[in-house]
Parts: sequence; C-alpha cells; structure tokens
Amino acid sequence: MTVIAWIPWTKPWRQRRDYIICRQTLERVQEIVDGEVPHGHTARVLEKHLHACKSCGEEAEAIRMLKIAIVRVCGDCDPEAVAKLEALAQQLLEGHDA
Repeated sequence: MTVIAWIPWTKPWRQRRDYIICRQTLERVQEIVDGEVPHGHTARVLEKHLHACKSCGEEAEAIRMLKIAIVRVCGDCDPEAVAKLEALAQQLLEGHDA
C-alpha cells in the first residue's frame, strides 16, 4: 500500500476506504439483515453501503432470501433439518464451501 492511500479524498484513499467498509459490512451482514446493529452512525454507514455497493447488497439479499426460505420450511420440517439448514447458512456466511 502506498502513502497516497492515506491521503483523504485521493482515489487510492477512496479505494482503501471502500475495501474497509465492504469488509466491515460483510462481517456484520447477518446482523444488518436481522436489524441487530445498534442504531447510530455505524448502522447508518453500513446500511448506506449496502444500497451503494452492488456486491454487498447482493450478499445481503441472498442472506435475506435464505432466511425467508428457512422460515418458510421451518414449520414443515423437523428441528434437525432446520438446524442443518442454519448450519449450512452459517458456513456460507463464513465463506466455507458447503
């Protein structure tokens, strides 16, 4: 990383900042989807980023859809099957291959 990446408003600075925000967003995407991020500046920044960043927004939408699917089948499945689905979702969130 070059020194210019630390100078505010330069292109390398914006790229470094965007990378950091993407990483923070993806680390907390499940909390964001569940509405568990405490209200405040951090929550506003992460929500704004989800709407502006296509990649992070798609990740959040995939998690939302997965959670909806889990809830939909939850009533029809036995608890063991639901636990397996939740474990699979957690593995996917952590970036592990299923």
